Amino acid sequence: MNDIVFCGVNDWRSIKQRPQHLAERLAATHRVLYVNPVSYSFATHIWRTMRQTTRRRWRPTLESLGESLWLFTPAPALPFSRRARNINRLNQRWLAAQLRPIMRRLAISAPLLWLSFPTDVDLMGHLHERRVVFDCMDNYPGFFSGQEHALITAMERDLLRRADLVLATAQPLLEKCRQINANTHLIPNGVDVAHFSRARAGLTEAADLQTYPHPRFGYIGTIGPWTDLDSMMALAQAAPHSSVIVIGPWEIPPPTSLPANLHILGPRPYTQLPEYLAGFDVALIPFKIGPLTQAVNPVKLFEYAAAGVPVVATATQELARYADWCTLADSPQAWVAAALQVAQNTAACVFHQQAEAVAAAHDWQQRVTTILQLINAG
Repeated sequence: MNDIVFCGVNDWRSIKQRPQHLAERLAATHRVLYVNPVSYSFATHIWRTMRQTTRRRWRPTLESLGESLWLFTPAPALPFSRRARNINRLNQRWLAAQLRPIMRRLAISAPLLWLSFPTDVDLMGHLHERRVVFDCMDNYPGFFSGQEHALITAMERDLLRRADLVLATAQPLLEKCRQINANTHLIPNGVDVAHFSRARAGLTEAADLQTYPHPRFGYIGTIGPWTDLDSMMALAQAAPHSSVIVIGPWEIPPPTSLPANLHILGPRPYTQLPEYLAGFDVALIPFKIGPLTQAVNPVKLFEYAAAGVPVVATATQELARYADWCTLADSPQAWVAAALQVAQNTAACVFHQQAEAVAAAHDWQQRVTTILQLINAG
């Protein structure tokens, strides 16, 4: 049985995304040590501790999540690792120094090293890994500007050159990564079909939706700079007797003035998401168009599909591949119009049968089976 040191780009207890799904399923056949990201510095840790917005401690911690799955959370590190390569090298060596005694304790040696973000490149070579997988989930440089953009771009190219296997979640990412590493393969995001299909099997909707009138337009996911919140507000204004419902954590300040029928519910546990989808009439994917979103393969797309909720999404290069079973719009005005039209005609929507079949083909277990085949072929 091969061991995997899985460096996630998501904190394990944050919104459940691709890294957590893959790590859980890999742990069915491998011993997996999931490493929370070195996400902030000493100064940020002090600030978050004072505000009581972090569960992290000053010292590294190890938790058992299952028979073959462990969670390691590193201690805070130095600031500015995305601005200075030498600082990133120091932080990755500091991470390796924390990991090595944990690996000895768990009898992990010569692991497969799974990397998820360009800064991870400087961890390579410090854990006596046998192979390196780079799971490229986003157009990472698109999150940054200026000096940070330049350094993230350089580190990503370095990681692509040195990785033994590269996985790309979207077609634009596949094309970009293959220019540097020929052993790059398209592995889109997936869905826990059994979990989300409960929404279309008579599941009772969440209690806090029951006072909101239909039609209900729902969004589930992180709200960040890439989210077209203006279009969701315009939708609420265009249909004042409907409900626009936003579920998930915010990485930007919520607007101070909202339409009365736009309801911000905040994050909800992953276990409860099917209950909310059971109460939606239309599921939303509103993106601001840019280099970052053109290459996003949204996890929520397949979760909506498995739940049997018609999808209205911003037309991007990646989402164009799914245009035969979800409704795409190429402008904010068209997006609002499409959402209203789908809400009025959900029974006739081409979506249902095709989307359910697509969701079944995108189950996370299918993804892991394909990934293990690629790893074993190497």
